[in-house]
Amino acid sequence: MLCSLQANKHKAVHAQVTVLAEPGSFVASMDITNVLRNIGYMHNLISWKEKLSDGVKREVRVHVSHQKLKWQFKRSDAEGWDYDSAPLASDWDQLLDILRRRAGRGRSVDLVEAVRRMRVKAGE
Repeated sequence: MLCSLQANKHKAVHAQVTVLAEPGSFVASMDITNVLRNIGYMHNLISWKEKLSDGVKREVRVHVSHQKLKWQFKRSDAEGWDYDSAPLASDWDQLLDILRRRAGRGRSVDLVEAVRRMRVKAGE
């Protein structure tokens, strides 16, 4: 069995599984993108960029699920991503604003509430 994950230019992920009876013989192929989304394998990725007061650009990425958030930060003057820093209050505000706008377009409203609870639990 072969599984491939591909991202298009809009960063949408497409998953495909191909089953081979023996090397070189094709048996079946199916799209499993929705299956992976439904079991939580693919997370919502939200990102934004901002310019700090010192003129440096800062990118924030958040992997969002109902159970946890994974924050990532990168300054334009740094080489790698920072996975350890705590989010600022403005980061929480920006994330909740984006989620509220998505909820208004039919996305999961309960996700906004879950993130609010995580913010309170984190002490922000």
